Amino acid sequence: VSDTFAQVSQIATSVGGFVTDSTFAGASDRSNAYLTLRVPQERFGDVITQLRGLAVDVRSISTSASDVTDQYTDVEATLTNLRAVEAQLLELLQRADDVPAALAVQNQLSQVQLDLEQARGRLQYLDNRVAFATISMSVQMLVSVHMCRISQEQMNIWIQNLIRLDC
Repeated sequence: VSDTFAQVSQIATSVGGFVTDSTFAGASDRSNAYLTLRVPQERFGDVITQLRGLAVDVRSISTSASDVTDQYTDVEATLTNLRAVEAQLLELLQRADDVPAALAVQNQLSQVQLDLEQARGRLQYLDNRVAFATISMSVQMLVSVHMCRISQEQMNIWIQNLIRLDC
């Protein structure tokens, strides 16, 4: 599992992506890993193909997409409006006659600038969501169990040996 863990990380970085979250747990014979990757959306199919190539047994694959066009449009409209309000407040600040008026405008301006920064951050987040696909996956050790047949006589000997060991 640790080798596969490293290979998965290498696949993500080789296409310009990165690992955003990872957990590695368990002993060497029963280890597992959970990874969340962010990869450029145009390389998503390539990465899935490479990841499937690492697997001995693919238990399930699930993909989904979400359209952020409405959110993006809303944030862009908010930014446009906030920029217009900021320009008006800056003009009012220049024309303020006294300190109380200037302070009142400055307080409003500060809030609008904070809202502008939040909207820019939201737009950057949406740009990132569009540019990168998220892949969540788990890697588990494949354990094989071998059954063997033994005779009744062998079973009796095995049981007698256990009893002698005082288990």
